[in-house]
Amino acid sequence: QASLELFLDYQAELPPDLICTKLASNQRQMFLYLDALYTQDKGSCPGKYHGHLVRLYATYAPGKLLKFLKKSDEYPMAEALDECTMRGMTPEKIYLLARMGNTRAALELIMQELVDVEQAVEFCKEHDDSELWDDLIRYSLDKPPFIIVLLNNVGTHIDPRMLVERIEPGLEIPGLRASLIQILRDYKLQVSLQEGCKKILVSDCYSLLCRRVRSAAKGLHVTSTAVCPVCGVGVLCSNPDTMQDLVVLNCRHAYHAACLVGGRDCSVCCQAGQYNTHSTYYYKE
Repeated sequence: QASLELFLDYQAELPPDLICTKLASNQRQMFLYLDALYTQDKGSCPGKYHGHLVRLYATYAPGKLLKFLKKSDEYPMAEALDECTMRGMTPEKIYLLARMGNTRAALELIMQELVDVEQAVEFCKEHDDSELWDDLIRYSLDKPPFIIVLLNNVGTHIDPRMLVERIEPGLEIPGLRASLIQILRDYKLQVSLQEGCKKILVSDCYSLLCRRVRSAAKGLHVTSTAVCPVCGVGVLCSNPDTMQDLVVLNCRHAYHAACLVGGRDCSVCCQAGQYNTHSTYYYKE
């Protein structure tokens, strides 16, 4: 213990590479050192030792291995999976298979080796894959206790009809009536919530639309000194013969309609980074 404390306190003078070389012939002592080093600060334990640490955990502290697998990203997963397979460490195998993307094999281990339908349901919820749900349903069809657990847990994740329609006629399932009643109640509650949300959404949309209409209907003031940003000529004049149609944008910049041919973008605001597409068209009549 004193030596471990010394190694951890003086890592600059006693680097991990040196200590591991000296302890290569004593795997137990190496495990105690690497475990203490990783526990103190996982950044202090070089990544090249994480693969070896998997084997050491599997040998000397199997209960710590799964936690280590979840925290570290630097061990070779294929080698870790082989190590766990060789030692029959099912929970660790399940985690590694799922992390490697082989979720169907992981689910198969849960159902066949752990025989834990509740863990299987949580696993399917976590990964939210329709193929996983289908595998779980297919495996559970001849097991009434599994069917009940599924009926009580999958209502909000998959359509319960996927399970109910595949149950064999005449199969005795204790508690089926209560489970079906609960599914119908949950469905009714879900429909009620959707209707309530729809009413709120329609009300909000109508309120925002009214606000938008009122905003668009407001008049925009044009001063007598306003000039068209394109041609530089005043937009207001008292001579009917020289009057032109005007376009007043919501940014309050006014243009001659002829000057905005091909678009209704305010050149002033575009250059300033304050682009606004809304406009009001005024005819000279």
